[in-house]
Amino acid sequence: MIKTSFFKSTFKQGVIMGLSFCLYTTLMWVAKLDTTYLSFGQYLDMAIIILPIIMILWAINQERNSYTITVIQRIVIAIFVGAISYLIYDPFLFVYHHYINSEWFNSVLSLKEIELKAANESPERILEILQKMKESNATQSGLFRLSTLVPSVFIIPTLIALISIVFIRGKIKQRKKYDFHVTVSTIFECSLERAFKTPMLCDVAKVHTGYGLMPRVTHTSNDENWGKPGSSKKSLRRKILFSKRRFCLR
Repeated sequence: MIKTSFFKSTFKQGVIMGLSFCLYTTLMWVAKLDTTYLSFGQYLDMAIIILPIIMILWAINQERNSYTITVIQRIVIAIFVGAISYLIYDPFLFVYHHYINSEWFNSVLSLKEIELKAANESPERILEILQKMKESNATQSGLFRLSTLVPSVFIIPTLIALISIVFIRGKIKQRKKYDFHVTVSTIFECSLERAFKTPMLCDVAKVHTGYGLMPRVTHTSNDENWGKPGSSKKSLRRKILFSKRRFCLR
């Protein structure tokens, strides 16, 4: 059975990745790295691929520290992170291209034309290349397009998940182990009712240490005859706001 608790724990990586892509696009626009300084911006476009690698490896490593993670779980985690990011980034990209910076593609075409002329391309060849760029942009200008969804949500995350096998081993982080040993020294045959009436000959302050609204016992008094038939002792507890009594008889 595939463990699915990671959907909640790895949600943050998807959100961080999606918001980071939105911030990256905004900074590219403000700094004019997608138009005027496109030659430099292209290098940043290649470097930004590090972001999904970091986010997905972070999510996989986070789950690996909790349990032994399988290859299928790695792929599902990667796809989940990619899907959350895509649901955030793709609507933002649609608004950005159509409303925030609707002239961005014209600037790209102008820069491409200058580049082709500098390379001594023929006017016919230049028109052909620019026309293909326009057609490609028109095809990908919609919202939640299959041409962007498949690589962003399935192909790239799956490849990163498979690469993670090399860098992140499926071992559980070593946890501190506690060994408990119980030794029975004497057995007394008696009824269950008699067993519950048997006094505890121990320091009750080490047993009743407090839990929730129940205060802890600090010490006992008048316990010289405790354990003898008909005897009692007074257990004193820590003061609490809603009770003035600090002791109870046993």
